[in-house]
Amino acid sequence: MSRKPDTWNGKSRGGYTGYAIFIFLIRKVGLRAAYILLGFVSFYFIPFAPRATKAVWQFYRRRIGCGRMESLFRLWRHYYVFGQTIIDRVAVENGMGSKFKYEFENYDQTKQMFREGRCLVMIGAHFGAPAVGADYMGEYARRMHMVMLDAEHRRIKEALNRFGQTLHLNIIPVGEDPLASIFDIKAALDRGDCVSFMGDRFLSGSRTFEADFLGARARFPQGPFLIAEKMQVPVIFYFATREGHRTYRFRFVNIDPVSGGRWDGQRCFKQFVPELEREVKRSPSQWFNFYNFWNL
Repeated sequence: MSRKPDTWNGKSRGGYTGYAIFIFLIRKVGLRAAYILLGFVSFYFIPFAPRATKAVWQFYRRRIGCGRMESLFRLWRHYYVFGQTIIDRVAVENGMGSKFKYEFENYDQTKQMFREGRCLVMIGAHFGAPAVGADYMGEYARRMHMVMLDAEHRRIKEALNRFGQTLHLNIIPVGEDPLASIFDIKAALDRGDCVSFMGDRFLSGSRTFEADFLGARARFPQGPFLIAEKMQVPVIFYFATREGHRTYRFRFVNIDPVSGGRWDGQRCFKQFVPELEREVKRSPSQWFNFYNFWNL
């Protein structure tokens, strides 16, 4: 009998504690010093987050194909880059967006859709720092809504409120009653807004698609793709990668998953997996799923 695949438990690193620590560092010692201190903080997670450490180690050894010594270095770097993206997001939330540089790929068509007031489903992943993009979106950011598990939203909001900050993103929280979030999603799309989903995590018991991903079978949530199909809304994939010194690359993938004149959620999903795989292969240290994604 095959084992039940491991799933995300609904808890993410970088919640209350992570935000509180990095808000404090940025305020007290500055952005550059926060990066330096992060190098030491990253060592802490290796022994004290054993489940995450094991998952990241297996990711580099079995999926990326790294040797033992390289995997050990990449393990530390994985935590470090994750901390960098949290620091960057907190910095942007604190009005420091001008300290970062932005590069774009295929943004013109997405921007045109915003200008025309067309509704849009944007699907990304727990990769890089997609929330940093709210700064360059400008006026369009007010029409963007991020679907997020309610527990995650509350932890982040609590940390920001403690330091007198507010979360500038529009959040659609998903709680015990998923029907309520569906109404909020539909209302946003009916207004011609954009709703953003993460297409690489699902909670136990939810419906999933299955596909080959980095050389092994893995499961992905059906929800984001089926919502686009049910509501017949255009879909764009979105990835934000930290390229170097305070530089982010924003890549938009315009797709046309039409079957018989209608948007097809499964065809959309089949185009999403290779695009995510391309990004993960290019920057494996920026894929932040700290659990056994393949149940290895």
